[in-house]
Amino acid sequence: MPDKPMCSDEVYDSFGFDHNYSCTRHGTVFEDGKWWCKQHSPSGVKAREEKSARYHDERARQRHEKWAQERERERHANCFDDLVAALEQWHYQVHGLELDFEKCKDPRCVLASKAKEPITDY
Repeated sequence: MPDKPMCSDEVYDSFGFDHNYSCTRHGTVFEDGKWWCKQHSPSGVKAREEKSARYHDERARQRHEKWAQERERERHANCFDDLVAALEQWHYQVHGLELDFEKCKDPRCVLASKAKEPITDY
């Protein structure tokens, strides 16, 4: 029975790039005029690299989306105090100083006075 062809790739041991040797697996895939094992075949290597790139690109996209959402929440939080102050200023321009801001029945004033209360339901 004839010997099976060996993989054409060179691999490196744990000592580094100076200590290389031929892959010890039998060649099962014939590509580019050479025999390769499944791990080292050019088409297999390319497929694994593409799969890895898609995975890492998706993870990076999710990370950037999360950061963008956090920045947007922070921007809204920074604008919130300005909004409450603007509503309070609007109240005094419309109703004058004789009507207390917290006791006003106007929906905008009620909203602003509720917004000034601390959040207690965590």
